[in-house]
Amino acid sequence: MAFMGMMIVFFVSFIIFSLIIFVIIVIVQDAIKKKRSKSISRNINHYNSEKIISEAQIFSKMISIREGSPYYYIAFEFLSGCVLEFCVSKEKYKEFKEGDVGVLTFQGTRYISFERNV
Repeated sequence: MAFMGMMIVFFVSFIIFSLIIFVIIVIVQDAIKKKRSKSISRNINHYNSEKIISEAQIFSKMISIREGSPYYYIAFEFLSGCVLEFCVSKEKYKEFKEGDVGVLTFQGTRYISFERNV
């Protein structure tokens, strides 16, 4: 009889553990799907946006550390006074300095290029 009770406890524990693992897997898969769909919709918005080429000045440069990785940002100020910030590569971040003036090309929130005036 004691053996039968132990088997029932083991079986119930196994079912509960399996349900917990199943719920965790579903939550993780849902998070991955949301992140993927957000990335896809952002890319669609980029490609549907008009490519803009405008005179701008580098207003500021920033580095943000997220999840142990550095992200490089440059903020550009337009003649109108509007300021936009873009995530750029480490190489582009090092290439320019605050106050540089040139022609900025971007599409949506995606940085394309910055040609410094000489």
